[in-house]
Amino acid sequence: MPRTVVVIDPFEKTIENVTIEEGRPLLDQFRDRIDAPQLDTMMVADHLVLWVDNLGLLKGQKQRFWRMRDSPLRIGGRAILTRTDQDGMPMPLAVKPDELARGIEWCEDVRVEKVVETLEVEHSRFGPFPRVVRQVVWGGPEPVIEEVPPIEHESQMKVPGRQVYWLVYNDDESGDEDFLAKERVSEADGSGGFTGQERRFETLDDVRAFAKEMDLVFTLPEPGDSPIIAATLV
Repeated sequence: MPRTVVVIDPFEKTIENVTIEEGRPLLDQFRDRIDAPQLDTMMVADHLVLWVDNLGLLKGQKQRFWRMRDSPLRIGGRAILTRTDQDGMPMPLAVKPDELARGIEWCEDVRVEKVVETLEVEHSRFGPFPRVVRQVVWGGPEPVIEEVPPIEHESQMKVPGRQVYWLVYNDDESGDEDFLAKERVSEADGSGGFTGQERRFETLDDVRAFAKEMDLVFTLPEPGDSPIIAATLV
């Protein structure tokens, strides 16, 4: 099943749900997508993380900037938006680009004039020491902070005829009496199968919490269902 992330591009002024490749390291794909030799992350909303170019402020006059309208922080260059799971790991994300665009300002007249370095004294267990602090001096209009609606998103855009769900198994093979959840997809033409996404849980309460986080319905098996199925998440 395709997995998507959201690419924000201030050069083209576009927002796009982009499919990531199976079997290729995620960070390599992110670096290639946004042309960033080094990545950094920042939280922008509940369970939403932005992956940015760590050197984005230092790329000269050709760089382009953008910001979330509810924040003064300017972002240099392209960026990727993903969800995070309850453990803080990246998860797929799809949005309605037009809706997300209403909360973004393309900072066309903004530029970095210079980066000023100053010294501050920071304390550690070894004693005080000098720390270099960098501050960006911006050129162009000051940001105007606005209230914007929360980012609405789905883990995947819905495809007619497709059903994505999780089967939760009583995992006797591990010897820990825990539960193994496997994501599965069924297509309209009857094809489908497991996607390769798996999660392990210690208790059914943990499974319920995961279902709530993913906006899935937790269902216990019916009489006559396979005894190895502990629950389904749809």
